[in-house]
Amino acid sequence: MRLVAVVGSGRGDAPRAHHLAARAQAAIAGIGGDDRLRATLATELAGVLTDEGRYPEALVEDLRALELSRAATGPESPDTLRALSNVAATLTMLERFDEALPKAREVLALTEKVFGPEHPQVAYCLNGLAAALAGRGEHEEAVKVYRRAIGLREKALGPDNPALVPLLGNLCQLLGGQLARFDEAVPMCERSIGIVERAKGADHVDAAIGHYMLGQVLRAQGQLPRAVEELERARATFEARFGADNPNLSDVLFELGQAHASLLHRPVAVKLLEQAVVLADKGSHASSRGDARWALARVLAPSDPQRARALAEAAKHDLASAAGKEAQQAEIEAFLGSMR
Repeated sequence: MRLVAVVGSGRGDAPRAHHLAARAQAAIAGIGGDDRLRATLATELAGVLTDEGRYPEALVEDLRALELSRAATGPESPDTLRALSNVAATLTMLERFDEALPKAREVLALTEKVFGPEHPQVAYCLNGLAAALAGRGEHEEAVKVYRRAIGLREKALGPDNPALVPLLGNLCQLLGGQLARFDEAVPMCERSIGIVERAKGADHVDAAIGHYMLGQVLRAQGQLPRAVEELERARATFEARFGADNPNLSDVLFELGQAHASLLHRPVAVKLLEQAVVLADKGSHASSRGDARWALARVLAPSDPQRARALAEAAKHDLASAAGKEAQQAEIEAFLGSMR
């Protein structure tokens, strides 16, 4: 049914996509129902919800797609493997890493069984597994998995194929973040951006993701003016594509605010971090909310200690169950202790 297939074409225009999904649901019901079509529709709708930052609702659709695909096409069909992979990815985005990891291992094992260990689709599964491992703090193991995935895609598609971009970007973010291996991370980010710009143009959203990741790494490295430049490029593209009120923009504003705070541009930093908090409150990532509130608390502490304390208390709550945030939690406790 063509109407199901075009739901995904509405991504970037959420009202249109939801309208198309409602029409497709009615059309499927009109022909007596078809589990495979319903599964495809659920997958497309989950993608739209993910673009909106509505991850809990996206997970409901991903789980529906998985159940319907298993019933319609069997436990090892390509449709079922895709649905299972999407469930693992959405659980990772929700930071439910302990649930995501077994799903990611399951889909990898099934994909290797069905297609063989060297198949390009295995690289996609490895990417999901590495993200779940990184979320659980198993960083070195995640690096090994990302490198295996990159090797498979380079072997199958060549060194300049856009399919490499998500893997290069994710590994760049890990190396330049938790592991502080900047000499490896920066050229990897730059390679990823170059591939996208040659294949899709400088204004493509994938290029913006690359600029965002590079900005993160440069900020961590202390190259602040260049970090601001990269992050502003990402911000402009994201706002043009998704709108200035999309929850996914909160991470870019958070990084920009941190960079300006380090440059002692306090009024600019406060404005950006205020925006980041507002957008993070619309999303589903507790750690994003906590990070934004904690950053704003630190910037406001000299001039507005009462509000800074309230923000720090809220950040403490947001980060209480977040994996890999022990250092921030300890910093917040020390900050609150100093204000008593």
